[in-house]
Amino acid sequence: MLRISGDLIDSAIGSLDRQYSSESRRSKSFEEREEEYEKVRKRIFSQEVRELH
Repeated sequence: MLRISGDLIDSAIGSLDRQYSSESRRSKSFEEREEEYEKVRKRIFSQEVRELH
């Protein structure tokens, strides 16, 4: 089982917060939010795998 570091998650969330204002986040459709979530999730897990090697 992979463990995700808190710093890595905080970094990803901070990146998203800086990338989008709260107003634009509210205006996104469910599909757009889901797509962004998947992109960030893949980025987080690919970083975790690289750190384990």
